[in-house]
Amino acid sequence: PQPAVILPDTVARALDISDADLALTNVVVQIRGENYQVLGIIDALGLSEAVGMDGRGFLPYDLNAVQALGSDPSGAAILPDDVARLSGGQVILVDRQPSPVSGYENVVSLSCRVLFPKEPYTMPLIAGTLDPVDFSGQRKLVLDYLERVGEPAYYGVDGVSYYGSRVRAKTFEGVLQILIPIVIAALTVFSTMRGSVYERRGEIYVYNAVGIAPNHVFFMFMAEAAVYAVVGAMVGYLLSQGVGSALVALDLTRGMNMNYSSIETIYASLAIVGSVLLSTIIPARSAARLAAPSEVRTWQLPEIVNDELLFDLPFTFTPYDRVAILSYMSRWFDAHGEGGSGQFFAAPPEVILRADAAEAGAAGAVVPVVATTVWLKPYDLGVSQRVEILLPTDAETAEFIARVRLVRLSGTTSAWERTLKPFMGVLRKQFLNWRAASPAERSEMYGESKAMIQDAPMEGDAHVG
Repeated sequence: PQPAVILPDTVARALDISDADLALTNVVVQIRGENYQVLGIIDALGLSEAVGMDGRGFLPYDLNAVQALGSDPSGAAILPDDVARLSGGQVILVDRQPSPVSGYENVVSLSCRVLFPKEPYTMPLIAGTLDPVDFSGQRKLVLDYLERVGEPAYYGVDGVSYYGSRVRAKTFEGVLQILIPIVIAALTVFSTMRGSVYERRGEIYVYNAVGIAPNHVFFMFMAEAAVYAVVGAMVGYLLSQGVGSALVALDLTRGMNMNYSSIETIYASLAIVGSVLLSTIIPARSAARLAAPSEVRTWQLPEIVNDELLFDLPFTFTPYDRVAILSYMSRWFDAHGEGGSGQFFAAPPEVILRADAAEAGAAGAVVPVVATTVWLKPYDLGVSQRVEILLPTDAETAEFIARVRLVRLSGTTSAWERTLKPFMGVLRKQFLNWRAASPAERSEMYGESKAMIQDAPMEGDAHVG
């Protein structure tokens, strides 16, 4: 026998079904690909106005109108009182387990969902005798009903009236089931990123050679992991939607729809992103240590001797770039001059040609220098220094390198040392930005530098005092 339905009159009129049709023949409708026998037609308006023993309607809530769940004093989630219910024209009464009644070919007995007798009984409007329901069956029917309506309800058992509710609340049940896959995924990402760091050691050494700070290498790997995490969460979400839609289409969910807009979905996605980022921290730190062969992730200032600091930066230049960078650094100092708002204030820079065998690497060689006076923030400390950027030839590699000489002019030595690190940070970044200069920009700066060199004064083996 087919499962039975009772249609509201509005739906029956839309399907062109009448009481006369039901009396003459079996009328069958299809719901979600399954056939149902139409048992009767009910007044939709009367069904909308019908109330239960508590004086309230018993039709299902309109879940599309629920904006947020409330909570009772115990913290359990409950539906707000102002949530609307479906109208009678939107409800179809369904019995999925009918039983034929002898002598009544067109009548189907319905399972009782309200009364729980201990003896067989007959419903006056539906032919047939219904079986008694024991306590376990009563309990199951009551719990099913309370679960379905989601609000407190009155019900009677053995002549006694009860008032109860069954609502859903957030618990930690099932956390272990989702925690284990997340741990497995985190270990997989950890192993993958460790392997990636090992395979990309040559690339990391190149980063170190061009002057990229170890911290920057660390965040490069963290950014890469963040991309993997976001893409993985989105792909997983779309895949779950596709599988869920397929299960619903194949009727393998027993009429239950899947909700992918719940807050739990967001929590699961955030858990995936968090696990990926956490599992990448150790591999990213390993990459940062590879970028700092001395095992020190932060750059350390060399020792200050007689208020003077001299050190080489890990940048090399071709003969062409050695000239062009004079204009590049002069422009940078000019941008921090009058009207500038950077981390320091610089006087107008000058280009000098210095003949110094110790700096040039060969006697009689000429070293181009960009020099200026810089005042460091905070200005109330009164710290100023002489900054010289020299471009000599390295004695070991015969390549042109960047050498920086800093000489304290004013302010206490302790204040100068404290303000040096921020200045060195922006100076290193400026040399890194040189790599991004286009050929056209370098050609323009090369022409400017040639004009500066022609007008540059020549210094001998002098020292700054």
